Amino acid sequence: MLFAASLTLVACAPPQEQSAQQIYQQNCAGCHGDEGGGGVGPALAGNRALEDAAQTTNRIVNGGGGMPAYGGRLSEEQISAVVTYIRTSWGNDYGQAQ
Repeated sequence: MLFAASLTLVACAPPQEQSAQQIYQQNCAGCHGDEGGGGVGPALAGNRALEDAAQTTNRIVNGGGGMPAYGGRLSEEQISAVVTYIRTSWGNDYGQAQ
């Protein structure tokens, strides 16, 4: 009986928020690589274009240059988290999204 009560509590618990890394893996890694090394899309590791947070955010929201737009797929918070993640991962040291 205790087991059934535990299942009910788990089923009613709010879903966990995804980490920026999880969002990246689910939406970006297919083209930009698990470690930002590139593939179909350009490498993000060591990519100086990431220095401009506003431009990076704009590209993710609106797409362009072969990249699909994620503005309708991801929330503003998710996009901001991913921008910060790619600007601070794989040797990048550009800081948080503005």
